[in-house]
This record gives sequence, C-alpha cells and structure tokens, in this order.
Amino acid sequence: MPLVAVLDGERLESFRLTADEWSSLRATYRGRELLMTCGSAGIPKTSSRGMRFFAHRPKADCAIHAGAPESAEHLQTKALLAEAARRAGWTATVEYVGPSGDWVADVLIERGETRVALEAQWSAQTTEEFDARTARYAAAGIQCRWFLGPRNHERRVPGAYKISGSLDSLTMVLPGPLFEPGRYTPFAEAADVLMTGGIRAYAEVRVESWKVGYKKTICWGSDCGRWFSRWYIRSADVVSRCGVAAVIDGRLDIVYPWHPFAPARIEQHLQGHIRRLTTPADWPTPCRYDLRLSDPVGRKYVMAICPHCGRPQGDSYEFGGPRRWELYPLTVALDAEARRDFQIHVDELRLQHRCTDVGDGQCQPPSSAETKWTFPMP
Repeated sequence: MPLVAVLDGERLESFRLTADEWSSLRATYRGRELLMTCGSAGIPKTSSRGMRFFAHRPKADCAIHAGAPESAEHLQTKALLAEAARRAGWTATVEYVGPSGDWVADVLIERGETRVALEAQWSAQTTEEFDARTARYAAAGIQCRWFLGPRNHERRVPGAYKISGSLDSLTMVLPGPLFEPGRYTPFAEAADVLMTGGIRAYAEVRVESWKVGYKKTICWGSDCGRWFSRWYIRSADVVSRCGVAAVIDGRLDIVYPWHPFAPARIEQHLQGHIRRLTTPADWPTPCRYDLRLSDPVGRKYVMAICPHCGRPQGDSYEFGGPRRWELYPLTVALDAEARRDFQIHVDELRLQHRCTDVGDGQCQPPSSAETKWTFPMP
C-alpha cells in the first residue's frame, strides 16, 4: 500500500493531497500517466479505514513493492515522520527506492551530508532481519532509525523507538526529563521533539555541592604520630543544563574512575576547597593528595599525604586499620568559582532524556561546540 506515485512526471504523496485534489485524481487518472515508483501503472485507492494510497493494476509484476500489504498504522507512521522531518528542516523522501531497486526505505531524510532511513516496523521481524536491513543501509552510507510496533517491542534494536496505538491515536515512547522514565507521547508531538533535537543522549551537569566522607587517623611516621583526617568524595549534588536537580552517588566511580593506586583522583582538584572549609571542632587537619612513586607498587599513584610531616600514607581509600576511626558526612557547597571548575559532563550516563532549554541552552556532548544538536543522536 504505497503512499507515493508519479503523475505525468510529478511525484505525488497521497497524504499531502486535499480531499478535492484526491477526488479529482481518482476521477481523471485513467486519462493521464499515473505510475508507481517501480514504473508500473497505478491506481489511487482509499482503504476502509480512510487511508489514501496507491496500488498496482491487477497482474502487475513488481519486486519493489512485494510483501504483505501495509497496515493503516504503518502508512500513517510514514506520513507523520515525513511531515515532522520537513517541519524541522530535513529533506524527506517517502518510499525512497535504493539505487539498485532492491529496497525501499519508508522515509529517507537528508540534511547536508547526513542521510537517515526511518523505518516503521509494525509486523513481527526477527533480530537477524533487523541487523541485515540496518547493515544494508550502513553499506550505502545511510544511518537507520527504527520505529517498532508492539510485536517488536522486545527486540533489542539499536537506535529504535517504541510506537503503539491505532490509526487515530498513534503514540511513541520518548525518554522523559533527566532521571525520569520514558512515557508514551502522541506520535506527531513525539516526532517533532525528535527531529528538532529535543531528545539528548548526554547529561551535562554542574556540580552544586559535594558530600565528603571523613575519617580520623594517625600518621604512621614514628617521629610524627599526629592526628589528621582522610577524606574522599562520596556523592555530588548536580543541576543539569536543562534545569533538573539530582544526586549522583555510585556513578561517581565512573565519572571519576576509582580504583586502588589510581593515577588521578577528583580529591586532588577539591583539596583547596576542603582546606578553606570551616570544619567541625573534632576534625583534625585534612590530608592533602599528591602523585608519588611507590616502591612496593612499582609506579606512581595518588596518595594521602600527612599535612604535618609530609609523609605518604598510602592509598587514600584505605578503610582498614584501628576501629577508632569514625565516619562523618560533610557537605561542601561550592562557590561560583568552584562551580565553574566543575561544569562536568556525566559522559557515562549517556542518558537519552527530554531536554528543555531553561535559558542556558540544551545539554551537549563532551567538548561539543555550541551548535544545534539534532536527530539522529549518536
């Protein structure tokens, strides 16, 4: 059930014709040259559910349009995707026929050198078929984004969006705001959000404060033996560029990789702020962190350094030792200067989220220029 035909050399899309234009076409096409995109003679038809489409004349032999008839939902999906892409400034070709004539993309959108096939898949399809068709596009230099009907929701398809509903109430699952679950959105609205870059894959956040773990310990140096504090970053309170506040806790190990004998740690960058804090009366002088060579380990790593005698104290995340140690949380609120130092990109989240400009732009991938970042996402 194609949506496209060629009338007297002019390409037509059935969903873009007015009711009067469609009626006129049906009344006059027999005296004109109406061809399907495969070159066979075509007929304008209207389905029992009111969808306009073109069909081959009886006994036509066509390999391009072979297969089961497309549902009304499939036809509507193609039309809505094409219209949304055009509103967003893309060139959109519905039912684009590949150069060799052996495949047809539901919608091909183009902008500059970027070419993306938009494929709606309402009928069930195997993972192998998804992979093969995606690879075929890749070989032609075309990206592919899939829109999966309910019968394919359990398939793991990269670059895919779940769609559902019936002809008059199609919906698409879009990510919600940062850290919120996805939700079904009316299809036309969802398509506009996608095409105009409203969904971003990165969470760009600014750190407002850190929560610090603190322990009292004694310098192991026999000629020192003074109390000092070991400390480490436990979590961060952040605000995204699109205005969402959140706490990043366990994810810090990925933002700032932690492992024993680390060659770099976030604590190195924060120790100046820690030293300037008004600390509790029972908090001894905080240690500092420095990259030092360890003979037993055979390489350099970041060590806690006694603030009194300057002796290395080993790995800064050591939790063993005397039970007289205690743990206190301490919130470090960053001043404006410090916040500028910690406008970090939480790259490891790589969360697709609905990103709204609240006056400071939308989230950008790490090191990106301030340019409009639009569909399709990486």
